[in-house]
Amino acid sequence: MRTLQQNLLSAVGNGQTGYGSFAQLGVQLDRDGKVTFDRDAFKAAYLADPTKTKSAVQTGLAKGLDDRAKGATDTVSGSLTLAIQGGNTLVKSYNDQIADWDVRLAARQQALQRQFTNLELALGKMKDQSNWLSGQIAGLPSASS
Repeated sequence: MRTLQQNLLSAVGNGQTGYGSFAQLGVQLDRDGKVTFDRDAFKAAYLADPTKTKSAVQTGLAKGLDDRAKGATDTVSGSLTLAIQGGNTLVKSYNDQIADWDVRLAARQQALQRQFTNLELALGKMKDQSNWLSGQIAGLPSASS
């Protein structure tokens, strides 16, 4: 977008070969880089030489802006088209990576749940063994008898 903006502003700022600056037509850039139009300057240029003014607007300013706009929006090789396609490719890549992570996280969750269940079962068996051993120990004859 910045490149397109700079190209459009340079089309206004550079003027036209054989005519000069578009400021003579009242079209120029202000200090902030915005295009301004001075109606009185345009009227004066038009009254002085209508043919030259018309040519400067049609073949200079309008054509220059149109060429730059077409260069940016061409459906195959336009700079904006390519930037949008690149952005779409990046978004698709990120979405694919997110989907892959979702699959990996789901698999990891299942593995951890299985591990937790197995630990719970092992702990239950150990508790049963502990109870059985406690009963066996309690049933042994005491050393004092």
